[in-house]
Amino acid sequence: MKKHIFLTVLMIFFFLDTDAQYFNNIKMGFRFAPMVVANQVEGTKRFKDFTSNGLDVRTSIGPFADVYFGEKYAFSTGLFYSVKSVHYAVKSGFYSDSLFRTNPITKDEIKGGIADFNLQYLQIPISLKLFSGEIARQSIMYIQFGGTLDVKISEKSINTPRNALVQFQDRLPIEQNIFSVADANMLVGVGVEHKIGFSDAIFASFQYQRGLSDINRNNVFRDLSTKNGVFMLEMGLKF
Repeated sequence: MKKHIFLTVLMIFFFLDTDAQYFNNIKMGFRFAPMVVANQVEGTKRFKDFTSNGLDVRTSIGPFADVYFGEKYAFSTGLFYSVKSVHYAVKSGFYSDSLFRTNPITKDEIKGGIADFNLQYLQIPISLKLFSGEIARQSIMYIQFGGTLDVKISEKSINTPRNALVQFQDRLPIEQNIFSVADANMLVGVGVEHKIGFSDAIFASFQYQRGLSDINRNNVFRDLSTKNGVFMLEMGLKF
């Protein structure tokens, strides 16, 4: 995790250190992105009964800025509110853990075969956009690559009475969060911009974000490895 954050910071300083004379234009915008979230899960030891439990649809929304340092090159960043999900399938053998033997399931709880969560992040993209020439009247293509730094602002369990991981968490001697406070992702995408005025444009792109670090906390939950992958359709206005 520290290595990925260090590389992200290096990218920021690289662009900030570029001579200001090359930055001849800044364009702002707002984008909305429905996305499909896929979890990569690997559990060992007491979490060996955990696997991924399918895909989910969530959203990301927020402003961005493209800072041009050439006619066909731009540094792109922003601040996005993004909701991701984590869905675990849990085998019944998990309830044989010593924590449940010492503190059995109560009448208000159900032995569930799931552990589902919504995770809310403030996401800072740090990427480069490369633009083509005109491919149709007033339209150009672009490719985008870079990364994101995500700061968690909330984690919320779904269907808490039968959430196996929350039941496990409640029985720990010291309260501990299940998920880390930050995440890092690789970002790649391809899109099209269509000019609609003197300088305004609408755009749409397909984007993939791959989690680079485990989002589980490195203490009690270190034996449960979870990474998020996101496929999104990004749409918005640039002005």
